[in-house]
Amino acid sequence: SSSETYSRGKSSLSEDEVIGSDSPSAPSIISFNDMYNQSASGRSSFSHCTRGSSLSSRSRKADEISYEVLIDATENFAFDNMVGSGGFGSVYEGWLQNKHIAVKRFCHGSMQGSNEFHNEIKVLSRIRHRNIVKLLGFCTKPLHECIVYEFFLNGSLQEWLLPASISRGCIDWRRRIMIAADIARALLFLHSAPTGPILHGDVKPSNIGLDRWMVAKVSDVGLARFELH
Repeated sequence: SSSETYSRGKSSLSEDEVIGSDSPSAPSIISFNDMYNQSASGRSSFSHCTRGSSLSSRSRKADEISYEVLIDATENFAFDNMVGSGGFGSVYEGWLQNKHIAVKRFCHGSMQGSNEFHNEIKVLSRIRHRNIVKLLGFCTKPLHECIVYEFFLNGSLQEWLLPASISRGCIDWRRRIMIAADIARALLFLHSAPTGPILHGDVKPSNIGLDRWMVAKVSDVGLARFELH
């Protein structure tokens, strides 16, 4: 997918998806010590010093989508629509009811892949955060399990960092700080979730998606685990 824009402007996201303001005119030079500094009340001061702060632990029900619908959405999982692959399956670009989507199709025959599938739905159904990938739906058809997410128009952070992908352009230091703050905001939310800390377990550039406004979102939470207090 190609880069459409390179600046963080006002998004067209609904109020439910973005809680808080996003002021593109205010540069953010943030102390990471400040990000993780907890106030005496137990509430993180991080939400007060970052751009576009958004925290929510409300559960949201994801829709179950039939496999036939996903076949249509991805043109029968066409090779040309494949945008990524990993140990547990492949990711395809598609369109569903005028929404640009990414569909992760899990490989069957792997117990670990099955565990990741169910764990990812469990985690993403419990949380909602501006800097964590949005779960749109899933398919539980045996041997054809899929998860549907929002599509990252600007790909992954890895694509912008590797020399082989120089065609995407360079990220200036101001934007790198914004991306780092987005990632830190997501991890802080996971680690301080009211339901108990959630440890991602696989944070790396390829698991950081960038939307059309270059807002970073943590994805691939299939290896995440809940920690008891």
